[in-house]
Amino acid sequence: MESQPLIKAANRNTHNTKCVRIFMCVLSLALYAMVACAFIVGEMFIFFGVAGFLWIVITIGMWMMPEVRACAGTHVSREKSESLVRTWCRSEATVVMWIRCYHNRTSTHRNSDGSTSTRTEKVYTHSASQPVSFDAQEDVSAPFTAPNQSTLMTIGTGLCYSDFVSGACMEAQYCHFLSHNTRDTHQEKGVRVDLPGFKHAFLVTPGGGMKCKTVPLYVFSTIIGILPFVHMALSSAVDRQQFTVTKKLSIIPAGSYAAQPLAPAPSPEEPWALPYAVYEPSAPPMPVEQQPGSYV
Repeated sequence: MESQPLIKAANRNTHNTKCVRIFMCVLSLALYAMVACAFIVGEMFIFFGVAGFLWIVITIGMWMMPEVRACAGTHVSREKSESLVRTWCRSEATVVMWIRCYHNRTSTHRNSDGSTSTRTEKVYTHSASQPVSFDAQEDVSAPFTAPNQSTLMTIGTGLCYSDFVSGACMEAQYCHFLSHNTRDTHQEKGVRVDLPGFKHAFLVTPGGGMKCKTVPLYVFSTIIGILPFVHMALSSAVDRQQFTVTKKLSIIPAGSYAAQPLAPAPSPEEPWALPYAVYEPSAPPMPVEQQPGSYV
């Protein structure tokens, strides 16, 4: 029986895109409110400065969203979408553990009117990543059928394990990695699945010809600051579909009898020739948490 994953790979599209779109629309309205106040009140420098800052935030925030880049440029045909997903499912994934350590630094500034204001910012002090060691990998993704109409495809990645022992070994590797790389007060950490040529989102256009219409629209709406409304209108006009590329890992504990045939068999005179186990043929298998060379 397949065990539930002990560690789930970080899905790069787990953020609530709907809330992000609504927030960007509010910023777009605030931008035009600042422009209106500049003409009504007369403080051109202040209000236009705030409006310019909002425009930069909206532009960067929107174009960092994978679905915006997909609607603006990453358009594929139905056949191409099937080919992409088939390639990712057949490719061997690289599973990477990562961590970023930081602490919060609070600074106090004195304003021109004599008052003080405080600001808290993250200060990153250490980052590390390490591939996960596994013995076998199998794709267990659900069957993929390309849509027959314009659809915004969102692709995610996930992990599961062949049995409980594989999941426990993965958990041990992850805890070992964190224990050696936790070097500050707070951490951003996780496990990701890397696939060659992976795209987080793309727009399937069976009829073709949609790209030439959306690119100028997105560029023009970015310039005048209404990209959040344009994207919300366009994305609501097409269907949405999600697909997860799932990989199943098999990890054989170091020192187990099942793992020994994978390495060259040592001679009785050279017990050190087997690097991942203590060469004691008469000894019973050791529990995972006591095996030499494990990540516990």
